[in-house]
Amino acid sequence: MKFSDYRVQKQLSVETQRKAMVAQLEAKVQEAQAQISLTKFLLEAGTEFDEVQTEPIWFAYKSNGDIILESPFTERDMRNGIRLQRKQMQQAAENFDEGNSSGDLYETEEGE
Repeated sequence: MKFSDYRVQKQLSVETQRKAMVAQLEAKVQEAQAQISLTKFLLEAGTEFDEVQTEPIWFAYKSNGDIILESPFTERDMRNGIRLQRKQMQQAAENFDEGNSSGDLYETEEGE
C-alpha cells in the first residue's frame, strides 16, 4: 500500500465520520422539535385539565382514536409508594426481629 492510498482512506474516513455527525445532530434537532411540540400540547392541555398544570411528567399517546395523557409519577403515586415502602420495611423489621435474637435490623449511632 502506498502512502497516498493511506491518505485517501484517511480522508474518506474523516468525511464519513463528519457525515455521520451531521446525521446525528439533525436527529437531535428533530427530537428537540418533537419535545417542543409535546410541551406546547401540554401547555394547551393544562388550560383544560388542572392536573396537567401541576404534574411535571406526562406521556401522550393514542388509544382507539383517543388521546391519552398519563403521568407516571403523580404526587399521589409518590405518597402511596412511600406508604407502601414504609409498610414493607416495618414488616421486614418485624420478621427479622422474630427470627434474630442477636441484634437489630437497623443501625444505631454506636454501630457507625
